[in-house]
Amino acid sequence: NPQDDDSDDDLILDGYEVNNYLNPLLDDADLDQDGDGLTNLEEYMLGTKANNADSDEDGMSDSWEVNIGLNPLLNDAWADPDNDSLNNFMEYIYGCDPFNNDTDSDSHQDGWEVLHGTNPNDSTDFPDESMEAVESSFALFVGIFAVLLLSGLFLRRKR
Repeated sequence: NPQDDDSDDDLILDGYEVNNYLNPLLDDADLDQDGDGLTNLEEYMLGTKANNADSDEDGMSDSWEVNIGLNPLLNDAWADPDNDSLNNFMEYIYGCDPFNNDTDSDSHQDGWEVLHGTNPNDSTDFPDESMEAVESSFALFVGIFAVLLLSGLFLRRKR
């Protein structure tokens, strides 16, 4: 019916169906054209593309962005809302929560765990404690060296 905006009565307008390679004469609301985990009707309601699993083309699937609380229409791959040194794309790759800087609650931030080769989703996968000691010792050394260097420069200026 040319007078009907939704010929198949699936709650998805015919224009959207045609633009997303759906069939406006077939009730395909419960199908998932692009295999991203969102039905065609959910894609329509969200304004995402039913024929593209990543509507904003930021490397993260629409369904992951929707389920985790990101905007599937905004390229936010480089954002880091939890300030753990993993951007949203890396959180997606590692299966972490971009709004929780310590996904596995083991007191090590996700970015730090990835940097040190541990699994940010496994609270029993701890980083090598000897590496932490080396890092702490190095930081202490750098701090002492900086104080001595600045003290020496300060003393030279007084003379």
